[in-house]
Amino acid sequence: MHSNDEACRANLRLYWLENTRTIRTGFTIAFIVISIDQLLTWTVGGFASFLYMYLVILLCGFSVLFKGPKMKGYLRWTITFIFFSWGILIALFGKSFGTGLSIDLLKSTFIVWSIFASILVIFIFRIWQDRKPLRVSILYPAITLVMGVSLSLVEEQIFKQIYIDGTDPRPRWTVNSSWLAYDEVAGELRGGD
Repeated sequence: MHSNDEACRANLRLYWLENTRTIRTGFTIAFIVISIDQLLTWTVGGFASFLYMYLVILLCGFSVLFKGPKMKGYLRWTITFIFFSWGILIALFGKSFGTGLSIDLLKSTFIVWSIFASILVIFIFRIWQDRKPLRVSILYPAITLVMGVSLSLVEEQIFKQIYIDGTDPRPRWTVNSSWLAYDEVAGELRGGD
């Protein structure tokens, strides 16, 4: 009986190690894919980054549609991490229409996120169809929206600290198509598209 418990523990330990390795592999691949996108944005320009991410979206979308829950574990995690990063970027884009934290800005952020990221929830539901899809699908909007808005608020605070003496409109660091400006006399941060 004692050896049976030890064998069970050893199998559980092996399962945990394999699962951890799978998650790490998926995270590493997703990190490389997203890093290439950022590198393209900074070096070549936005259009090259757009084309690259469009191809990645198509590849991930077709993989999910045709393979779904039959995908290998590391591919599931890779696509899930990529979708989470896109959800955060979409929330950042929605938040970039203004500064601060107001009900109207949160509404517009949620509307933009709902339009562009809701399909990702469906894809995530399909990826994890055989393993607790509801949890992941419910956590996805909450995590991505909170992280996107939080990152935007941190960016605004850092911007105010760097340009304490005031500045003309400058591109946001997180969403280059939007701008921020700080008026030292009024002590207010302005921004928009």
